[in-house]
Amino acid sequence: MVNSKSNLIYIGLIVLLIIILGYNLVNNYENKEKIIDYDKRITLLQQANDRLEEIIQTSETREQNEEEVRYSKTESLLEINTREIKSQPLDYDRLENYVLLGEYTTGAQENLNNLVIELYSQVEVYKGEYLWNDGQKWMLVARDNEDIYILFDEYVQLGKIDVYLYKIYDDSTTSYISTIQNSNSGLIIKDYSFDKEKDCFIEEKVFEKGNDGKTDKWPICNY
Repeated sequence: MVNSKSNLIYIGLIVLLIIILGYNLVNNYENKEKIIDYDKRITLLQQANDRLEEIIQTSETREQNEEEVRYSKTESLLEINTREIKSQPLDYDRLENYVLLGEYTTGAQENLNNLVIELYSQVEVYKGEYLWNDGQKWMLVARDNEDIYILFDEYVQLGKIDVYLYKIYDDSTTSYISTIQNSNSGLIIKDYSFDKEKDCFIEEKVFEKGNDGKTDKWPICNY
């Protein structure tokens, strides 16, 4: 009788142990499945993060390339619209065919000190009157003692050249010589400033419209 009870207790313990082991196996399996699921999620998140970093890098590279292109275009435009004018000998024999239309002495200026500005045109004079043709050559000369700078030397069709001297008052007064080339179908404005470090004038084309065979213009006010 005692043995029978002992056997029953032993069997009960074995059954309980099997149940506990089975429960643990089920839990372990479920935990393993959860771990596998978490690993998959982590992998997907890592892949998404890598893709996002790739998109960001691509975008930054594209923006950098676009900025380099814009900078390159700006530099190219600056190179196209500016030029350096060094002092050079003036062919006085050539000037015999030109008429001095006017001259101006700058006086004491910050960067245009005691320059003599002379404007010439290849035009005939009859009884004190200029006989303008459909076009003529123009020359703008800046004299600094022995140094001579030919700022403008071009043929202007159906137009003329006006010359101005203006100043910009900021930390230091900067003076510019400006030419306005006003022709029948276009308008070109150029600025000339003296660069002491390079010992030359810098010409900058600040505005240009027309003169392309496709443009016409006319004044809206005559006074």
